[in-house]
Amino acid sequence: MTEENTIMKKTNLFLLLSSGALLASCGCSPQTSSAATGLNPSSSSQPSSAPQSSAPSSASQSSEPSSVSQSSASSSEPEVSEFSSEPEVSESSDESEVSESSDESLASEDSSGEQTFTLYFKTASWWAEDNARSGIYLWHDTEKTTNAQWPGEVMESVSDSVWKFTLEDPSLYTNLIFTRLSPSDISDWGAKTINLAIADIDLNNPLYDISSQTTPIWGDPGVAGSWVAYNA
Repeated sequence: MTEENTIMKKTNLFLLLSSGALLASCGCSPQTSSAATGLNPSSSSQPSSAPQSSAPSSASQSSEPSSVSQSSASSSEPEVSEFSSEPEVSESSDESEVSESSDESLASEDSSGEQTFTLYFKTASWWAEDNARSGIYLWHDTEKTTNAQWPGEVMESVSDSVWKFTLEDPSLYTNLIFTRLSPSDISDWGAKTINLAIADIDLNNPLYDISSQTTPIWGDPGVAGSWVAYNA
């Protein structure tokens, strides 16, 4: 009898488990008697609660942002100022204005467009004795051209001791000499300056001054002076 009871209990347990699994699949709770199973009600295999659905309780929120951030919508490029950062250029020129000088000592152009300039010569007191005049003799070293025969052309008197001469085309000559002339004709009166190179003439200092030579110098090599500024 004991063996038959054991087999019966195993059979009932198998049927109970099978029906429990079937009922669990359809969502039904099995109603079995503790007497049929021979088991203690506290040890029932009925689950304490229905299995929770694996489906989410609520619809998942969209992964897309609900709204676009206003800060990201705005352009990341910096605003361009309406005002230019470049410094304004003054209409007035910073260069110093060059005044137009009427000084005859500066080079100028004649009506034909050729450059001309005026030379000045200041004599010593002994040079001017007996109403002697001053002349200028110009020549070219290689071309052998001259402005006149020796002792040259008479210069224009500016004052008792200052004379001037306008050189029409400086390119024609390379050297010059100031000469002492007779008051009545163009003849050599025994005095002259040393040979002077035209290339050495500074137009800002167009006056050759020998006034400091108080002792007469006659003939060669001539009287030496210096080029200085001319003040009319």
